[in-house]
Amino acid sequence: MLIQEFCPYMTKGYTEISFSPEQEEKICSCASGDVMMKLELVKICIDMIIKLASWYSLENGTPFSQLIQIGVLAVVKASENYCDSENLSFVDYLCNEIMRSIIEYSESHHRI
Repeated sequence: MLIQEFCPYMTKGYTEISFSPEQEEKICSCASGDVMMKLELVKICIDMIIKLASWYSLENGTPFSQLIQIGVLAVVKASENYCDSENLSFVDYLCNEIMRSIIEYSESHHRI
């Protein structure tokens, strides 16, 4: 599942965030146990979380504040699982994980 499937107007330039291969390697090796690194990633990625949550909230009516929380948790989860990704850059992997988490949350709460 790629972000372009859900936000077709968001091109590859949807974010100003980028990580060097060295930074991605550090994320891979440190993030699973380093709480401070996870917090730094959330701070770096908060604009992206806000953009995706805002777009999805407007499109589907899910409360924005809930989507922000889901996005933050997705950043933490993505940092822990990035090493298992399918050769995506960390930013692409991260965006996909945030969108996937938002959609799963929204779908599970609209069924109730």
